[in-house]
Amino acid sequence: TVTAIDPAAGKITLNHGPIAELEWPAMEMGFTIKADKLEGIKVGDAVDFELAAAGNSAEVTHLQKR
Repeated sequence: TVTAIDPAAGKITLNHGPIAELEWPAMEMGFTIKADKLEGIKVGDAVDFELAAAGNSAEVTHLQKR
């Protein structure tokens, strides 16, 4: 679920379930994202997303409303 969006900074905050591939538990976390991927997305939307991860940070590479 989208909990915050800052298009000017290229950031989105998601409350997500566990991500087993990264060994991350369910949490609320901020990610970088390109502004064009935010089109039509608003706070409160349930979304599916894909990440490109490096260490403890990640960029959302795909974002789609459920």
